[in-house]
Amino acid sequence: MSNSHNFWSTQPIKVGEGNGTIQVPEEIRKEPIKLPDPFVFKTFNFEKDINALYLLLKENYVEDLASDFRLEYSRDFLAWQLNDPKAKPEYAVCLLHQTKLVGFALGKELILCVSDKVENFLSVNFLCIDRNLRNQRLAPVIIQELTRRANLNGIFHAIFTSGKKLPFDFASSRYYHRPINTKKLIDVEFCVKPEDENEMIEYFQINYKIRPGIRQMQNGDLPKVFELYKQECKKYDLYQVYDFKDFEYNFKNRENIFYTYVNEEEGEIKEFFSFFVINSLLVKDLRIKVKTAYIFYYSTDNTTTIMQEMISEAKNQGCDLVNSLLIMKNELFLEDLNFLPGNGVLNYYFFNWKTKSIENEKIFFILP
Repeated sequence: MSNSHNFWSTQPIKVGEGNGTIQVPEEIRKEPIKLPDPFVFKTFNFEKDINALYLLLKENYVEDLASDFRLEYSRDFLAWQLNDPKAKPEYAVCLLHQTKLVGFALGKELILCVSDKVENFLSVNFLCIDRNLRNQRLAPVIIQELTRRANLNGIFHAIFTSGKKLPFDFASSRYYHRPINTKKLIDVEFCVKPEDENEMIEYFQINYKIRPGIRQMQNGDLPKVFELYKQECKKYDLYQVYDFKDFEYNFKNRENIFYTYVNEEEGEIKEFFSFFVINSLLVKDLRIKVKTAYIFYYSTDNTTTIMQEMISEAKNQGCDLVNSLLIMKNELFLEDLNFLPGNGVLNYYFFNWKTKSIENEKIFFILP
């Protein structure tokens, strides 16, 4: 590994033949990782800290390669993630500089099936450091502290995704974009301004037919949708094993956050699709937001048809754009439905779990 990855060279990470734990720690530290003054770890308090977390992410989290757009996770979106029963309070690691929140990471316990082997993992999301402190190597400290806390609870493996390329990714996927509000995307320079703007707007016009059985999922549909999800998982080498309570929490409809739709035919739920919503902020004018739907999980034998309906429903929810990764069966519809390849790439990583590379079309796992 290069010098830029000195931290990771000391960690249990490896891609190659095999499928299992790399090492079990002989000793687990009982006390928090020591920090230099004036840095301290703090227990996250939802009522008191949600606004500080929202601002930390808004001002310092994921940007596109050109730093023109930055993700904005709404307070309601963060509440959805933080209040997940699997996101234990100790897994919301807050790093303070005196009294200011300058670093954060969120872990969630989950069960993953990796190439037919089922094991407990911690998903790691929202790892963020104040941009003014990024030369102080604080991210490794947060990772070590979260690892320590997970180990104390008997969790020794982790999964995370990042736009940053590290030497141990087991999969990598480009983002694809499907314009909905094409005029707005041109005006805010998300899309390159074409010679003929009207022609481009016409090209991306959405006039797909929606089958009469497509509707938002209701609570009574959950058992059937859960069964469809479990059946869909059998087609893949990487997926999350939910129990029903977890599935209900993560898939129920939440306005402007998360949506699940079903196709009901003759009183029976035949298919479902889901997406979550995140705004992208124009960095040079943070008042301008691009409301973006991200394709989540689905179960169907009519992939292109149901994705037409997903795009249409995202439009109905006021979204300007649909984003898709090149995983699952997504390759089947990207070209036909006028998705454009983007510059962004999402890399998948395991911590303390060795496995060979997994083909994109065999991945059924997304971190919102």
